[in-house]
Amino acid sequence: MPTPDPFVSQTARSSVKDRILEAAKDEFSQAGVSKVTMEEIAERAGMGKASIYYYFRTKDALLKAVILREYEEFSRRLEEILPTKTSAADKLRAYEEKRFSYFNKLMAFKLVELAPSLKVKPALLDMFDEFARREMKLIRRVIQEGKENGEFDIVSVDRIARAFLHLVRGLRLCRIREARGKRIGPETLAQLRRELDLVTGIFLRGIAGTVRLAPAARSAMSRPRAGPSRHVAPHPAPRDQAVTKPRPSRDSTGPGRDAGRHMEQRQETRQRP
Repeated sequence: MPTPDPFVSQTARSSVKDRILEAAKDEFSQAGVSKVTMEEIAERAGMGKASIYYYFRTKDALLKAVILREYEEFSRRLEEILPTKTSAADKLRAYEEKRFSYFNKLMAFKLVELAPSLKVKPALLDMFDEFARREMKLIRRVIQEGKENGEFDIVSVDRIARAFLHLVRGLRLCRIREARGKRIGPETLAQLRRELDLVTGIFLRGIAGTVRLAPAARSAMSRPRAGPSRHVAPHPAPRDQAVTKPRPSRDSTGPGRDAGRHMEQRQETRQRP
């Protein structure tokens, strides 16, 4: 194992490490993790195999570093979304869109081929669990924001955040299981994208509050209304509810009064001997 060179600056080491990670990512994407050797990665990076082992003792350690590097980029893009003035619902949609892009990159590494039964190596599982915890915190922040501004009509932020995370993760895991060790193709990924859009839309409609309406509409809803608007048809009476029509008054004028007189005259005629 090569020993560290004390005269090599930290910046130079970072540059070399980035070259190795980029070369490894390219090799993993083209051939899959299981078929790539450290020699091939070193050749693509333009350095000797000993230099690769100086930074990464095993291919598993290198794979973990590549995955972590891609995730940090994904996480950075998510953090850029939070301060924006977009709605909480749009932020959740943006999260899922960027998460799907990251998922695509991992699938390009053919990680499924490593574990047809999803028995991924413990080191990778621990890392993925840590990713889920970080994403849970981010999702919770967005949902808390939506609850506070009235966009989401919910009680428990934690439960809603956990449900959303498990929902989208579950769809991805289902597709991985269905692949049965084979690479997930473009058609399957496109179908997964549609499914994620569908369930995300259903989920957001289920927790939506009045903030989904336009500002003018929300203002109108907050004011008491004296009666139905001319643009809104009145609710019809239920079928099982009798509709009572006003009876004509004898003291009133018009056809109703005349009808009452004729009825009285007929009754008097019948009562005469």
